[in-house]
Amino acid sequence: MLTLNTLIERDLDHGAAVVTPSPQHATAVRLAYGVGRMARGERAWRTPDALAWPAWLRREAFRAADAGQLVPRPLGAAEEWLLWLEAAAEAIGAQDARLPSAGSNELLADSLRRAASVMFDGGIPLGVLRGSVRSESELLARALGHVETRSREARATPSHALGVLLRGWRSGPVTFAGFSECSAVRAAWLREAPQQLPAVREHRNEEAPGRALTARASDPAEELELAASWCHSRLARDPASRLLVVVPDLAARRGEAARIFEHALAPRAALDGEKASCVVVEGGEALAGYPLVRHGLTTLGFLTGALGLEELSTWLRASFWRAPAEAQRARLDVWLRHVLGIEVTPRQLVQALRAAPAGLGAAASELAGSL
Repeated sequence: MLTLNTLIERDLDHGAAVVTPSPQHATAVRLAYGVGRMARGERAWRTPDALAWPAWLRREAFRAADAGQLVPRPLGAAEEWLLWLEAAAEAIGAQDARLPSAGSNELLADSLRRAASVMFDGGIPLGVLRGSVRSESELLARALGHVETRSREARATPSHALGVLLRGWRSGPVTFAGFSECSAVRAAWLREAPQQLPAVREHRNEEAPGRALTARASDPAEELELAASWCHSRLARDPASRLLVVVPDLAARRGEAARIFEHALAPRAALDGEKASCVVVEGGEALAGYPLVRHGLTTLGFLTGALGLEELSTWLRASFWRAPAEAQRARLDVWLRHVLGIEVTPRQLVQALRAAPAGLGAAASELAGSL
């Protein structure tokens, strides 16, 4: 059953807006709030004010404008998508971003938009971006310049700038919940909240001794990002910590893992094209890649199932047997190829070994006894 944290539920009851990292989180909060109300026997209740961070910023921008604040309107979703598409096309020298063949521009535009959000949320100055020697930073700087220029012409604000623009404004109390780390923008909201305005607070699931927390990722890339965020939060509390993260398929994902962890733990070094000294990627070969371990796993697989004749031959001739001797196992292998089927179970192998000819009897008996 969906349950809601008591503190978050209390904030919703008192009219606070609960701001989450994603629409999925916000939906889960609303559902859990409803489940709690039904469990109390209620039949109607006020819809909880739970919104994802981007949607809440857009709403607050419109509310600030309605209240007479000089806040440019947020760009519409279609407007902003088009501006980033134009920026991507301009940045890579495309002739016409509207052509059907510009699918790569769409992927680049989405990546640039997300990078801008991460940069502004993280409080990284534009000067650091422009001073970087990396081509990716130069590309993002050009695209950002295009989007911000066109936004000013339209008297509007792109979504990545709303958090900074609205700092110090609130239409009501707000609770940030479910974020894996506190970004520079949200930290400033918490730190600089004027006393006369409604309260701002953050609810975070802190680790406690004997308690494990589970984070669910939608894909392997998000799993790496969640792990990097976890490391960031741990290091923020104790910079002297040494943390070990085990990454499945590291041999194939070494570059991706290094990039995500370096950007999370040392973003400025990443922008400057320097290697982050706090991140070391080691190993990468799967345990099953070691011959001795692979032989052991093959043995377990055979004893609980079956092996193909070729796999059985390789297993029997491996160098990790104490007995029978290598030459005796090789002779057994040649004979077994003539008496066994395409797939062999342990029971079938033992039956065959018990019927071995006299010249192989001792070795066959020893192997059958081991099995």
